[in-house]
Amino acid sequence: MVTIFNEIFGWTFVFMAGKTIAHILASCMAFLEKDAEVTNIEIRLSNFLITSLCIVNFILVMMNGSTVTTESSKTAFLCYKLQEHFPPKSDERLEILILAKQVRANNVKITAADFFEINRNTLCGILATTTTYVIVVLQFNGIF
Repeated sequence: MVTIFNEIFGWTFVFMAGKTIAHILASCMAFLEKDAEVTNIEIRLSNFLITSLCIVNFILVMMNGSTVTTESSKTAFLCYKLQEHFPPKSDERLEILILAKQVRANNVKITAADFFEINRNTLCGILATTTTYVIVVLQFNGIF
């Protein structure tokens, strides 16, 4: 099921990450322009708000991907704990054991078309990449 989900939505996550990075960079570049007119403040503010919405949207997706991975690891633990409540040779206990083995063997990871995992670490990577890019642009523009 997870591989089907990753195949269907993987490229959507890739484009969502690209769109978020592009919005962050465009917003930073708009605020760092030297030739800013006072009339462009509304445009800059709306650009910043749209960028904020893109970031919040992508953060929610990343948090959900991280939660799916965490909860799948808890499922195996709960299966092993639940086995204690059934007789040793019962069919229910055997089914729960099989489920626990399946869950442990198939780690659930939400990915963006198998390029990167969708989890909390992705946000740090995006922020590091965009911060590096903004610093390089600032140095080339002679602001610092």
